[in-house]
Amino acid sequence: MSAQPSKYASPDVLRHYVLDRARALPEDCRSLVIGYSGGLDSSVLLDVMAWVANQRSIHLSAIHVHHGLSPHADAWVAHCEAQASRYGLSIRIEKGEVRTRGEGIEAAARQLRQSAFQSCAPATIVLAHHSDDQAETLLYRLVRGTGVRGAGAIAEWHRTHTQVIWRPLLEIPRSALEGYARALGLSWIEDESNQCDDFDRNYLRQHVLPAIDRRFPSGKRNLVRAAKQFSEAAALLDELAGADAGPWQTGLNLSALRQLSAARQRNVLRYVLGECGVQAAEKHIDLVLQQFLGAGEDRIPMLRLGEHAVHRYRDRLYIVPWVQSVPQGQDVSPAIGEARRPVGWFGMLRWQPVPTGGIDPAHSGLRVYSRRQGLSMRLWAGGPTKQMKQLFQEAGIPPWLREQWPMIFRGDELVAIPGIGVASQFQSASGQVGWLPIWTPDGMAAVFGQSTD
Repeated sequence: MSAQPSKYASPDVLRHYVLDRARALPEDCRSLVIGYSGGLDSSVLLDVMAWVANQRSIHLSAIHVHHGLSPHADAWVAHCEAQASRYGLSIRIEKGEVRTRGEGIEAAARQLRQSAFQSCAPATIVLAHHSDDQAETLLYRLVRGTGVRGAGAIAEWHRTHTQVIWRPLLEIPRSALEGYARALGLSWIEDESNQCDDFDRNYLRQHVLPAIDRRFPSGKRNLVRAAKQFSEAAALLDELAGADAGPWQTGLNLSALRQLSAARQRNVLRYVLGECGVQAAEKHIDLVLQQFLGAGEDRIPMLRLGEHAVHRYRDRLYIVPWVQSVPQGQDVSPAIGEARRPVGWFGMLRWQPVPTGGIDPAHSGLRVYSRRQGLSMRLWAGGPTKQMKQLFQEAGIPPWLREQWPMIFRGDELVAIPGIGVASQFQSASGQVGWLPIWTPDGMAAVFGQSTD
């Protein structure tokens, strides 16, 4: 944080500051979308980015999320549309209903905004968080019991596999933004809910941070500095976790995990769960360590965490999407070069042409079903007929996937099981090209080739 934040109240200084930060944008970035609420902060951001986008020849637009929580929400939409028009920008109005699921209105509204921003992918989203927001977020997370990663608070750059989020004003104090807005005579709206200290963040903003300012003049600046140091520490912990975890996408090696200290075990689990999008509390980390490291070799524990499930199989730990049931009986007859996701199924089905062992192209009307009881299959003429359990074990398919593993039928006859093989009576003649089904489940790299049970 600058020792002279007031200098950024100058439009010329702040614009060139953000233009300099824009050098970190991806080289192929050609589109930016402003998260525009119409308030002071995003109004300054809109003005600054309109200038920066012109300098960089980048297409700029805006998105406004209509939460419907205020009686003035429609008026705010009209204001935002008028301001966007003033800058010659298109604006998308995203209406949504804030639905609380036990997390409170603040969290629910934030989730609605995040969903709206994700719908703009792959465009880079630009948000107006400033250094006062950073200090507030750090305090909020600390009093709620966050760890090192959470104490890193807000990141200037946040990259997912589909989108980049950029906060160019993160080191600028709100007082400088207000000075900028007044210097240019900008117009903005005031959200009356910001004055209600029933909300936790508003309470911190109205009562706690002002008290810190009065007692510790450098307090907010030190909080921002601490958040940056926490963020760096979290990055180092992630580097260590990545090295300790190894190639965890094919299953986290629990034998290797047991060789680590307790602190490094916990660090690996936090990292892997986070990479899979699982919001895990410390009690969940403890539960995984107890159930998955300590259980007997003959046990196959499972723990559901939100929309994911944690499984252990053959001394490896897997984190996969939670699936309860899948639709039955969809047509999946092969087509050249086709890869498809059967509706409601959690994976991709591909058809590979092979010179032997594939399905005879003469067989049509193929449909997909999940596992049925009492099935067996012969993989080659004259070979043994094997039960499903044995075939799944030999292929190394984990037990929790077996009930949701696709099976290809023609009428009532089992034709093939992806990853296992094709029933001998449905295979193409020797030398004739046939179709081999290949199944890749979501959140799970292939685990075939491991030792059998």
